Amino acid sequence: MTKNPNDDEQARSKMGGKTLPTHDATGRKKTPQQTKGFAADTAEKTGMSKRAINLSLSRTKAIPKDVLDQITRTHLDKGVYLDILKKMSPDDQRAKVRADLATPKNSKIVEPQIKQFENLKRTLLAHDRCWANAGVDAISMFEAWLREQSHPLAGDGGGGDG
Repeated sequence: MTKNPNDDEQARSKMGGKTLPTHDATGRKKTPQQTKGFAADTAEKTGMSKRAINLSLSRTKAIPKDVLDQITRTHLDKGVYLDILKKMSPDDQRAKVRADLATPKNSKIVEPQIKQFENLKRTLLAHDRCWANAGVDAISMFEAWLREQSHPLAGDGGGGDG
């Protein structure tokens, strides 16, 4: 009895250290979906998800090694940042990484606070301009309303000095 050359026992390929059959029981070649791919095999061995492996592969393919080396073990070494980089050209990636490494890592936290402060400052200046343009009657009516409300700003009515 001669063996079929397409028999699973004979037709095996090395993949990730495992021998996997390349043909099914009928002798037809298996499709890529039928043989375990690199991501699935790696996911199984590392305990990571196949999706995480594929994400990591796509980032590694899209970002040059010198850029990845600059980012590794810095505050920029995050998936979200790498996903932004992988959409850019290598030259743009290098420029962005240089600029972002030169920026303090907590600047993302401080920026919203600075914007909030600037907005508050503009609002207070606008209120000051309105108050300065208000007539004596408007100011007196406002102070009376504050006293009626027992508002802390009402003070003793002597110009807010207490």
